[in-house]
Amino acid sequence: MNMLPGRSLVARSDYDAFVREALDAVARRARLFDALVPLLWAIIGGAVYVVAAVVIEHLLDQDFSLGMRRALACGVAAVAVLWSATRVTPSLTRRMSDRYLARMIEKHFPELGNTVVTTVESQSRPDIDPGVVLGLVERSAEELARRDVRVCVPTSRLTRATRAGCGVVVLLLIYWAFAPKAVWPSLQRAFGMDVAAPTRTQIEWRTPDDGESVTRGTPIGFSARLSGRTPREAWVEYSIDEGATWPAGRRLLLMPDEPSSQRTSFWSARMPGGDVQATMLCRIVAGDAISRPRRIEVRPAPAVESAETTQYPPAYMNLPSETRVGADIDVWEGSRVELRARSNVPVSNGVVQLEDARNASARRMELSADDATRLRAEWIAEDDAEFRIVLRDRWGAANVPITHRQRVKRDEPPRVGLALPTDELELAANDRFDIDARVTDDFGVTDVALVYRRGRIEGRLSLNEGASLGGRGVRGPWSGL
Repeated sequence: MNMLPGRSLVARSDYDAFVREALDAVARRARLFDALVPLLWAIIGGAVYVVAAVVIEHLLDQDFSLGMRRALACGVAAVAVLWSATRVTPSLTRRMSDRYLARMIEKHFPELGNTVVTTVESQSRPDIDPGVVLGLVERSAEELARRDVRVCVPTSRLTRATRAGCGVVVLLLIYWAFAPKAVWPSLQRAFGMDVAAPTRTQIEWRTPDDGESVTRGTPIGFSARLSGRTPREAWVEYSIDEGATWPAGRRLLLMPDEPSSQRTSFWSARMPGGDVQATMLCRIVAGDAISRPRRIEVRPAPAVESAETTQYPPAYMNLPSETRVGADIDVWEGSRVELRARSNVPVSNGVVQLEDARNASARRMELSADDATRLRAEWIAEDDAEFRIVLRDRWGAANVPITHRQRVKRDEPPRVGLALPTDELELAANDRFDIDARVTDDFGVTDVALVYRRGRIEGRLSLNEGASLGGRGVRGPWSGL
């Protein structure tokens, strides 16, 4: 209820209502302050519990169980709520007489004398002349209009509670600055949260990340930031049975990156690949601190688990296709080779690197749509060659490829054995001659012809008529040519 000194804000018809509103404003402010005081003390009590819990935990070096901490936190909260309920509710519903409120106003503004109290008392007495009462009300209204009556509510109790609360906060901040252990975890634990107990040495993981996946035999780098009390030594412990045991034999000593007298230092170590053989949980031990475990997934490197080839000879050879186990190839020239491989783990891609005497090429393998461990590739075998199957998993790790060989068998040209003529012939223009020959081939003869040259003119005379083609040999004679 803000009033402007020296200026009447009250119409003559509103004197009585204005006095009533002034008294109600004081009553509302008084009830609010009366309710805030016990509420503040309840909060201060909770803060004192938190500070005490932090200090006691730091001094005793004892890890209180989660159940005990939660029970204590719930008990303190219940007491605070009960205190607030029994103190705040009556304060908000408290009834205050007009005479009490008028006394409160006059105590803060002594220059008013007994004006407000007299006005309140006269309104309740029927024996006083109404004109006198009206004059008193008018005078009180004019006086109250020049003052902010809300400031008359005493604030000493509220001020004391506020100062006490600030004092607790200041003490906590001072302790925080010089505490031998981390305060934030202790604050969380005081509220019943499942947080590791604070230590004089604090560990902050840097590498590797929790859940990192590496291939078997890959070295792993460990690093951490240590703060607080610098330990004499620190090490990484690792467990291969999901943390059931942490054998002393499975430790890796950490070394400081640089000698430092500061409260913060960086420590690191490298686990050789020979020790990285199975999925493990790792934790760092430094001074009185033990970090939360981190999981490292160790997966097998991609490898070709099995392979087979199917060879499709050229159609003219009339040979059936042949499937062989293994990747080494012994095939007829011009055959189509289909290579099928199976990996030990799902892969993202595969390539066949083929090198022959003339060039090198890479053929991408097709990945099976429903099985990421099955791949295939095909090509035409033309020359002897060496090839390797390169696989990569979804992390980009590759296998150690094995060199396989492709040996190509050549299709030899047909052989001609000529019985007649036995020597060179001299013929007249219309002379005829006979040919007696045997033509053989490893895959059959399909065409026989006599090729001749007359000057610069070449000619071809088919000998297929009368010959039994399709077999591996054709025998003459051919007469009257």
